[in-house]
This record gives sequence, C-alpha cells and structure tokens, in this order.
Amino acid sequence: MAVDIEEVLIEHLRENYLPRGTEVRIDPNVDLFDAGILDSAAVLSVILFIETEFGLTIPDEDLLPENISSVDAATRYITMRLDGLGPAVSAGGKHDVVDKEMPDLGSR
Repeated sequence: MAVDIEEVLIEHLRENYLPRGTEVRIDPNVDLFDAGILDSAAVLSVILFIETEFGLTIPDEDLLPENISSVDAATRYITMRLDGLGPAVSAGGKHDVVDKEMPDLGSR
C-alpha cells in the first residue's frame, strides 16, 4: 500500500500545530506560515518529522521556503527525494557524502 504523503503531512500538522479539537481543514496549497500554522520555531520540528517519517536526510541547501511552505510544496519535495532525484536520499535514510576532487585554484 502506497503512503499518501499529503495526508501524512496534514495529519501531522493537525495533531501537532493546531488547537486540540479543532476541525480546521488544511488546504494543501495554503502557505503554512501565512496561515499561522507554522512559525520559525516549528520548522525544525517539521523537518525532523519529514526526515524520520520518510527516511530522508534533508541537506542544508534544501532548507528553502519553497520546499516546505505548504503541504503541496513539501509533498512535491518529498516525492522528488523518494524518487531518488538529488543526493538527499539513500538506503536507511542517511545522506551519502560523495568526495569530489577539488579544482586546481593555482598557486597563490
């Protein structure tokens, strides 16, 4: 059975960032910061949830608002990583570091 990433994210947000007992519907396209669902303090918690839930390691260079500003954006980002696009996903959810040869900058 395939995991519905969008539903997992919405449920996590509903359980952890909305007042208990509220029946507020989270629109996947709404900016979570503008809607007051997330703030800067909650971002790290959401990132840790995504990494744990989906077995990803999100590199610093991917910590961009466009990757997590809405459920839809986060779903697209997670799907991209799970599909193996980019360096942030590997077996066991650990980030593989690839050694790259340093370019010759010449002597100074």
